[in-house]
Amino acid sequence: MVLKMEKRVIFVTGATGFIGGRVIEKLSNDNKNTVIAGVHNWSNAARIGRFPIIMRHCDVLNLPSLKKTLNGVTHIIHCAAGSDEIIIKGTSNILNAAMGLKVKRLINLSSAAVYGKISGLIDESVVPNPIDQYGKAKLCGEKECFKYMLQRVPIVILRPSIVYGPFSQKWTIGIGRQILRKKIGLSSGFEGKCNLLYVDDLIDAIFLSLHKEEAVSETFNVNGPEIVSWNDYFRIFNRLLSSEALISIKHTEYLRLMVAANFLGPVKIAAKLALAKQESLIRFIYRRFQLMRKIMDGVENEIKLNINSSDLRLFQLRAIYETKKINRVLKFKPRTSIETGLKKTIAWMKHVEII
Repeated sequence: MVLKMEKRVIFVTGATGFIGGRVIEKLSNDNKNTVIAGVHNWSNAARIGRFPIIMRHCDVLNLPSLKKTLNGVTHIIHCAAGSDEIIIKGTSNILNAAMGLKVKRLINLSSAAVYGKISGLIDESVVPNPIDQYGKAKLCGEKECFKYMLQRVPIVILRPSIVYGPFSQKWTIGIGRQILRKKIGLSSGFEGKCNLLYVDDLIDAIFLSLHKEEAVSETFNVNGPEIVSWNDYFRIFNRLLSSEALISIKHTEYLRLMVAANFLGPVKIAAKLALAKQESLIRFIYRRFQLMRKIMDGVENEIKLNINSSDLRLFQLRAIYETKKINRVLKFKPRTSIETGLKKTIAWMKHVEII
């Protein structure tokens, strides 16, 4: 008698985001799974709407609603990101719901940002010490995972490095635009290690974690096959964009960047607070008045084009996130070189007319 394999029902939070969207695309190619995309904002769902999947509204901050949304799910890939509350409380709610449903595997996407400002080779035995709010929130999310691991919830924590590729706003679209607009160049302050991980390699690590029993209750660094400096990354990106020579940022210009970056920090915080408190009014003004929409878009784009203080710190950091553990336990090997990854990404950017 031939035993039938039980079909997995895989739920992806943050399914309309950069990483979650690619997870959905890859999963939809395998008809052995039932794939459910967790969507918080339906206006962002166009990217995944063409795939043969189920879409459900997902609010990770609403536990009763979340439990109903996850009904019948056997596996969860938790990619939802955003505010500190979404990262911390949202992760806690996902874990709570997963325990009640007795899911067979939960993959939690954390970040190498939990390690903070540490140089040298960094493996999973290094005690995390985050310095920015994002890293602190991700570490809190990990601590929630550890609580539920003790209650035998089958969890895997992944700590990816700098993830780039199509749809990446921060490390792909943003960097490309900064290069083309001469907002970024070569500097002695950019000789830190650039730990680049192409998005498809991260998806491979997620799928290995989803299927291999050895992954349960483990934490893994996930990094790419090459470690270069940030200057090298900018050089390769610039060459493949066929752009003019990168600008050279001298000491005085670097100091100016630092001052501007420190000024932009409070501006961003104030903008986030204003949006949090007056979101409906701001969105009404944005939709109703064309002049205000142009002004707001212009300010937002200008802020995005300028380097912030956390980026400057990152560009100096000489850390290398070691992946011997995931290589040994899950046989994970990243396949995409920076050259190949950027070629694919730039082709996509041209196709969608970003550049």
